[in-house]
Amino acid sequence: MDFKKFNSENATVNIRTKAKNSIEFKIENYIKNHENGKVPINKCFNDLFGLRIICNKELSFDEILNLINTKYDNLKCIYSLRNGYKATHIYFRKGNYAFQWELQIWNKIDEKNNINSHEKYKQDYVKWKNENKGGKR
Repeated sequence: MDFKKFNSENATVNIRTKAKNSIEFKIENYIKNHENGKVPINKCFNDLFGLRIICNKELSFDEILNLINTKYDNLKCIYSLRNGYKATHIYFRKGNYAFQWELQIWNKIDEKNNINSHEKYKQDYVKWKNENKGGKR
C-alpha cells in the first residue's frame, strides 16, 4: 500500500478540535472511570486536535497498520470499533515538548454510522454539562 490512495480525488480531509465541554467531560470521566484518575495526562488528552481523512476507496486497518509500521515505527495505530463507530486512529507524539494530535482514517462507507455514533457520545457530555451547571463544579 502507498499514499496514492490518500490523494484528493480519493479522500476528504477535515480538521477538528475538541470543545471545552467535551474536554471537561473527558477529564471527569477519566477521574471517575479510569484507575481513579491515575492515567497519564497525555493519554487523556490524546485527541484535543485532530485531522480526519474520509477515504472514498476502502482501506482496511491491516493496510494502514502495515504502512505505518513500515514507514513510521514511532506512531501508535489502533482500530476503534464501538457503538457503530469504525475508524483507524493514529497518534502523533514526539516527546514531552511537542503537541500530541490524532489522525482518524474513516472509510466513506462508515461515515454515516461514525457521525451518528459521535452525536450519541456528544449528547452524553452535553447532558453532563447541563447537570454540572455549565461544567463548573
